[in-house]
Amino acid sequence: MIEFRHLRYFLGVVEHGSVAEAARRLHIAQPALSRQIKDLEEEMGALLFDRSVRGATLTAAGQQLAIDARRMLGELQETRQRVARVAEGVEGNLRMGITPNFGWHPRILGSLRSFHQAEPRIAMSLEPGLSARQLERIREGELDAGFLAWRYPPNDQFLA
Repeated sequence: MIEFRHLRYFLGVVEHGSVAEAARRLHIAQPALSRQIKDLEEEMGALLFDRSVRGATLTAAGQQLAIDARRMLGELQETRQRVARVAEGVEGNLRMGITPNFGWHPRILGSLRSFHQAEPRIAMSLEPGLSARQLERIREGELDAGFLAWRYPPNDQFLA
């Protein structure tokens, strides 16, 4: 099975032109790095390098893998960054309930607009539902928040 470390090691050899130099730069023993490259070639079913005393040059299959490996490792880095942003609460999806009759209310619309301006990387999904059902769904973890409506003395109001 191909692992991301195989791709990192492979690109190390590509960038440094030899297994020996890549091993030094990657802080790994040369025989171990050679074994990792050999395992990768076996997994891919193709020779990736033409080896000589002068170093290693990419085969056509190796050139294609270099393109794909750079893309995959770039995507992995982007994924790490997105996960970190979600964990920090600055990116993600906020699932909110909203009482159907009050979705148009200026205070709610203003709140949603302000939130989106403050946190543009957080997507909001609004799901209509009566207040009691929203509370159930929040307790069950199906919603993160809700805009509820109820009568509040002394006059009819809603609280958002």
